[in-house]
Amino acid sequence: MSEPVTSAAGGTGDSESGLTARWVTFGYLFTLYFILGGAETMMSPLFPLVEPDLDITESNLAAILASVSAGIAAFNILGGISSRWLSDRSMVRASATALAAGMVLSAVAQTFWVLLIGQTLLGVAFGIYFPPGLASVARLYRGAEGKAIAVWG
Repeated sequence: MSEPVTSAAGGTGDSESGLTARWVTFGYLFTLYFILGGAETMMSPLFPLVEPDLDITESNLAAILASVSAGIAAFNILGGISSRWLSDRSMVRASATALAAGMVLSAVAQTFWVLLIGQTLLGVAFGIYFPPGLASVARLYRGAEGKAIAVWG
């Protein structure tokens, strides 16, 4: 996607191990993005199945979707702001932790409130993830940041 990056030692950053590390990093970021996006959108088609099991109404389901969206919006802004003080790695780790907690809570939910908290955590995870994920992809391809962001976003 870009020209090799010259390292401080005078070599290129696109050695075979450097290229492999770049693809592993990209693969991790993409997989996390795919899981987050899927977790966000997969609940909507499952609502008719969950509704009778948890004895919840359509207005409760709308509240769940709204909480996911609110988590994404709020923490997308907070994730961008906090990137000044926290490293991208720590933010991606926090996102992965929130994702795991949200998925577990959503999977074991026996009540509306537990499901609401789990789904909100999924929105929070996606919101936290997007700013450092985008910045990390751009850093992987020095000299072609615009192309990397265009392909990613």
